[in-house]
Amino acid sequence: MSRIGPNGQIIGTDKRFKISVTMESTRLIVTGPLISDSGKYTLKAQNAAGVKTLTFNLNVEGEPFVSLLGVQRALLQNSSHNVTCLVMGYPIPIVEMTFTTCINPSNCGFASPMKLKIRKELADCSVSCNYTATLPISNRGTLTCLGTNRFGTKLDTKDIQVTDVPNEFHVYNSSIGHGIISDLDPIVLICGASKTSYTSDITWLFMRASSSTVVAVNEKEDGARIERNESETTYWVTLTVPQPRINQSGKYICRGKRMNGSYSSLITTVTVELSYAPKFSGASNNSDIILSLDAQNTWLCNVSGMPRPQITWLKDGKALKSDDRHLITFYNRSLTISHLGYADEGSYACYASNKKGSSSMISHLKIKRREGLRSVFEWMAGATAIVLITVFLIGMIWQREKMKQEKKNREKEFVGDLEFFQAGQVEYINPDLDIGEQADFLPYNPAWEFPRDKLKLGKQLGHGAFGVVMKAEAYGLRNSEDKTVVAVKMVKKHSDVTLIKALASELKIMAHLGQHVNVVNLLGACTKNLANRELLVMVEYCKFGNVHDFLLTHRDSFINQVNPGTGHIDDNGTGYPIGDCKSNSNYKGGSDDYNAVTSNHTVTTNISMSTPVGEDGYLMTKEASQHYQGDINAIQSRKLICTQDLLCWSFQVAKGMEYLASRKVLHGDLAARNVLLAEDNVVKICDFGLAKSMYKTDVYTKSGNALLPIKWMSIEAIEDRVFSTQSDVWAYGILLWELFTLSRTPYPGVIPKEVLTLLKSGYRMQKPEYATEDLYNLMFECWDKSPMLRPSFTECAERLGNMLEESVKQVKQAFLILDMKAWVTWCIARTNKPTFTTLSNPKRTT
Repeated sequence: MSRIGPNGQIIGTDKRFKISVTMESTRLIVTGPLISDSGKYTLKAQNAAGVKTLTFNLNVEGEPFVSLLGVQRALLQNSSHNVTCLVMGYPIPIVEMTFTTCINPSNCGFASPMKLKIRKELADCSVSCNYTATLPISNRGTLTCLGTNRFGTKLDTKDIQVTDVPNEFHVYNSSIGHGIISDLDPIVLICGASKTSYTSDITWLFMRASSSTVVAVNEKEDGARIERNESETTYWVTLTVPQPRINQSGKYICRGKRMNGSYSSLITTVTVELSYAPKFSGASNNSDIILSLDAQNTWLCNVSGMPRPQITWLKDGKALKSDDRHLITFYNRSLTISHLGYADEGSYACYASNKKGSSSMISHLKIKRREGLRSVFEWMAGATAIVLITVFLIGMIWQREKMKQEKKNREKEFVGDLEFFQAGQVEYINPDLDIGEQADFLPYNPAWEFPRDKLKLGKQLGHGAFGVVMKAEAYGLRNSEDKTVVAVKMVKKHSDVTLIKALASELKIMAHLGQHVNVVNLLGACTKNLANRELLVMVEYCKFGNVHDFLLTHRDSFINQVNPGTGHIDDNGTGYPIGDCKSNSNYKGGSDDYNAVTSNHTVTTNISMSTPVGEDGYLMTKEASQHYQGDINAIQSRKLICTQDLLCWSFQVAKGMEYLASRKVLHGDLAARNVLLAEDNVVKICDFGLAKSMYKTDVYTKSGNALLPIKWMSIEAIEDRVFSTQSDVWAYGILLWELFTLSRTPYPGVIPKEVLTLLKSGYRMQKPEYATEDLYNLMFECWDKSPMLRPSFTECAERLGNMLEESVKQVKQAFLILDMKAWVTWCIARTNKPTFTTLSNPKRTT
């Protein structure tokens, strides 16, 4: 006979547990029971005939026991962490976890605690449970876990410090790449140690590759430079070796002394190699290649060099790009041309360059001529017969075969790209180029992955050349609700891989962008079946549609609150029914606006899968918008629109664009049609980036091979195709004009091709009918000829915020609170901020 306690161990006799046994019965006596003694007790009896068990529940009443488990003293700033609290008690306690931000330790008593959403680790636990919460932390403060039942309240607290280095001790070595560096490139290693756990005693040590002896880095002998800095939370020690030598290959060790006297070390292995100019191997230079018409040829560029050479393909001295005719793969080392024609004849060069020099491998391509007929008469008769009988058939067959071959090439390239879909190739990101052009190099964070079996697709919202948009229900996306209505973007079943790659690029860019309440945010994605061309991208669903169409629908119910006597927005109720409009602006800001899956990566983007916006509030092609009517009941429920609404929307768009600009994101197509209206009078910016090959409406004017929204573009954008944050500010001024004219078309009566001439002559649009002088002054400043003299989005938001009436200022405060600071990955942080100065003077490397 044995007795088993709640912890699964056999109970023996001791001071607290006594066992008495008679022929008829057995007793277990617990003296001074504790809360931890609560649980299931099992009596097990066994003989030759079999085994019997009896189970008893023991619940010990008393005050709760509360303990925060494994919470670190310092957490990474501007990130989220899971924290766990053990709570025991009977009756089962009510549990609450809070975090109180304390920027100034001497004034913490006035801070308001933030309540955290908690969840049980095991759903069936009772007396003893582990409760977990996600803690978003940006400043230091106090974490509290509190348990309450009818016997009392107990709590446990932890003072949390913040740090800006992972694990409180970290080395950044972005200059090293894969650990190999040339003697022309500097070694730059940055060691950071949190002040919470480390002293300022941080030392750089070195162990040569050919030795086992560890010595301190000698600045004089090693030609090194050590710089010491500190921030509010971190000690920084930077080691720079401007011109490393071969014998400086080895292990560089950052050693930091902890507060308790112990040491921690981090090792970075560096191999220094001699630099040399690019050199080719294999093929001979200036070779001749003679091929038949319609043949295929592949050039391979076998080149080495240190640093790693940059490779460019040239034809007759002009650079080639990968397109339908020229397939450039294998990190620019391979060029393939299918269906060679006479126009492909010429000199092809693989040009390789690095800091040490440059070199090229040249070959000359010639196409064999077909034998002519013997006489002019025969040649003319044969040509006529071919034209009349077979030219159409041959053309059709050639076109079909060409499309098949191009499709095969794209399939091969797509299969190769899948290998790098998640990890990306951040080492190839050029900080001087637009990230949107390098989206394939970005990594994909698996945290965005959403189970396909928990996504239920509903009705189709739109369709077009790019694919389809579906309304869907996502189960378990948010803790606060069983299912969440989302919009899902996907490509058609048998679509070309080009569309799948474009959608995958858009997914990566949105994942790296981060979240903001005034931006249409990514909610998740289903990528597990990407190899079979199934990719589902989940974004927010906005049922009121875009602001442009919404204002058109509600023009007749608009209330003008501008007092004709004062020229200001009337907020004293004299003669204007303002009270009917105030309810539209009662935005309820709070943490619930960020219940979606989050990613603190940001990126500059110019990719979009669609441009027009349907009445349902989602981006669609023109064809799709003709098939979907939107949520009519939701739209009709908003019967009144007034001046304060327009002002409130203007403020929110400025805040959203301020966020995008801070994250180094160019919009390129800011207009009322690309701003969506959600519940609680919140507006969201959509369609980031000028998708130059996908615009399908007459809003855009064709220029060369691109479609551009001329009437929303600045002078420098129309004239020189220079897009920047300042050109977005110009477009913001046009958007304000649209709002306060209730969606009139800009530059009425002016055709797009005349806009540039008109603007260069000094013409600017007149004040809108429903705008104040202060608003028009802001618009006029946004249209300044000099990009650097235009106001920033921060200034726009501040000026509009000051115009809001007192009853709406809670909106302003709510958005200021929700303006989250997203973490920026090192590969994106290297990207230059997209100001006019940066983008008008690009330093492009080939």
